[in-house]
Amino acid sequence: MSKNTVAMVMILCRVMLLLMHPFYVSVTEIEYKSNSTELGVSTKFFTDDLEETLKKFSNSKVDLKNGDVNTNKKWIESYLKKHLQIKINNNTIDFQFLGYEIDQEATWCYYAAEKIPEVKIVDVTADLLYEVKKEQINLFHVIVNGNRKSNRLTAPDNSFRESF
Repeated sequence: MSKNTVAMVMILCRVMLLLMHPFYVSVTEIEYKSNSTELGVSTKFFTDDLEETLKKFSNSKVDLKNGDVNTNKKWIESYLKKHLQIKINNNTIDFQFLGYEIDQEATWCYYAAEKIPEVKIVDVTADLLYEVKKEQINLFHVIVNGNRKSNRLTAPDNSFRESF
């Protein structure tokens, strides 16, 4: 084979690997700043994985890119409330779902809680997308007043605790 043929085959293989999306991962960032007393949370999912999960969760058609935004918000909020629990200083946080946005092949989900006292302990229980993707990896970054701690959960693991 010529060098050009080998190069083309290598490029084609890389493109195919990207299109196959062999990794199942979400990233959640939980951030608290004592001067605002607000807890901000964002989660990034691959859109196709989130859609597949929401279809199973809701027993409905789900189209995050072209479907009804209010219906999608309802399903995402319900799913997150069931599959992600956050406790601050041993108190369960009732977060408000703010919305979602599509960013190329990813979906960002945003939610927050207000009037959070000084954070000393953060407990997270999550099994995001486990029911659809057994190989799902959920990454968490907890940031309290600039102090960052990270965790990784894979099935069947579904919780961690951080002290600040």
